[in-house]
Amino acid sequence: MPKSSDLGVPELIDTLMATMHPVDLADFKKILNTLESAPISLLLDGRATPFTATDPKGQDLALQSWRDSRLMLRRSGYKALHKVCTSAYWGAPETFALSGYPGPPNFGRGR
Repeated sequence: MPKSSDLGVPELIDTLMATMHPVDLADFKKILNTLESAPISLLLDGRATPFTATDPKGQDLALQSWRDSRLMLRRSGYKALHKVCTSAYWGAPETFALSGYPGPPNFGRGR
């Protein structure tokens, strides 16, 4: 399985965010800012560091706490992040064969 960084997933997500409706983009940024917030994480998870300053294992635990949270808002935020990331990953042409997807139809263009 290729790494997300090798597929340019962060850049694909940036491109997607650049095309989002401003209201949706603002909501998505609120999710990211909440995940990054050390005070909110300290209150809800006991993690006193920003998400990006946390080691990979700590980031995994933070995301799991969002996924399994009793708060619907956090679970919804996790689902939104997960969907964007997995869509960008599996939407990369390099992953098509891994999932058995032959790729989008050509419809006669560029034969």
